Amino acid sequence: MELGQNRNRDWIAWAAVAITAWLVMSILVALANPVVARWIWPGLLPVFILAYGCLAVCYLVKRVKGWSERYLDTLLEQQTFGNEEEIRKIQAMVEHVGEMEKKVDRIEAMLIMDGDREPEIEVQEGTSANPPLPKGTHESPGSGLPYDPL
Repeated sequence: MELGQNRNRDWIAWAAVAITAWLVMSILVALANPVVARWIWPGLLPVFILAYGCLAVCYLVKRVKGWSERYLDTLLEQQTFGNEEEIRKIQAMVEHVGEMEKKVDRIEAMLIMDGDREPEIEVQEGTSANPPLPKGTHESPGSGLPYDPL
């Protein structure tokens, strides 16, 4: 428990204790001396009602202030959290775009390099670099159509 929070809350409790002690002492003095009682009683009740009313208002204001601070902190945290998430998404996209740029640059360099050099293997038109398949392996059995295993 933090000591600062107790000190901020204690002034209301100490004020309530002081007002109550003053009320009890005033009543005891008024009962002991009837002359003082005639002088104290007319103003005693309104003074204590006003004092306790002020304490109640201070207490309520403090509660409302605490609630509004928690609400605003939560609201700010949500806005900050949303921004952090968006920032992370943007950073991930920037990294992805950077990787794509590297790939494009590498492909471009390969194309430029291939365009400068002449082809090392010459392939005659109409022929394939792969050896031919054995007869009948690419046709379906019996129909003569190309064989599709799928």
